[in-house]
Amino acid sequence: MKEGRATHEDTEAGSEDDYKVTINKDIYKNYVDIASLEKEIAEGKSDAQLIDARGEPAYAAGHIPVAKNLFFKKFQNDDGTVKRPEEVRQILEESGVDASKHIVNTCGAGISASYSFLAMKHAGFNNISLYDGSWAEYVRSLVNLFAF
Repeated sequence: MKEGRATHEDTEAGSEDDYKVTINKDIYKNYVDIASLEKEIAEGKSDAQLIDARGEPAYAAGHIPVAKNLFFKKFQNDDGTVKRPEEVRQILEESGVDASKHIVNTCGAGISASYSFLAMKHAGFNNISLYDGSWAEYVRSLVNLFAF
């Protein structure tokens, strides 16, 4: 209402059955997936792209070595809504992201990456994944790997 968008009091909300959710577990990546993908990318065996959705200061402080930085807010309009699909596609292209290749979205803890993932879905991308554990899980896993 604050935004001045149309509202309807008489709109039928639907039944509980109208809101069933099916989770596609194939879109989610974990540390093992990312470590394997990171190795494949480094060896030239994969052309997948990891996109880190954090702002430049957080990215510069530490990131998955093969990840490119693309701040999630670039996909937002000034009012916080997601940009139009063609704008999302243009941002990706201008940022050097190849839309024809698999894209894995990551960030600090999965929140910003989720926004980028949904912006890409909104733009019609299907060959995308989400590393919801993101940098926090990645670093924790590395520490555990080298613990004595």
